[in-house]
Amino acid sequence: MGLISMFDLAPSALARAGGVSPAYVSRILNSADPMVGSAEFYHRLNSALGRLIEERHCQFFRVAPVAVRSIERAVRDGGKGTVQTFAESNQLEAG
Repeated sequence: MGLISMFDLAPSALARAGGVSPAYVSRILNSADPMVGSAEFYHRLNSALGRLIEERHCQFFRVAPVAVRSIERAVRDGGKGTVQTFAESNQLEAG
């Protein structure tokens, strides 16, 4: 169940999407429990996977913010001049 940890999906969301109880999901996720879940449960999860990922409460990708001064400078210069990478703009801002 690497997708569960990768996308930080809550067991309660999996239970709702799979039409089962949270205890059922807990048993499936417990590596010490031999229960593996039914084909119908996995079919329901497969059908709901896109929605589950879309509705999660955390970001998957962390995007660094752009320095406001860099944006202001670009607007002021009309977008002309050299293009700076994010790292370069941070060095200018810090220096």
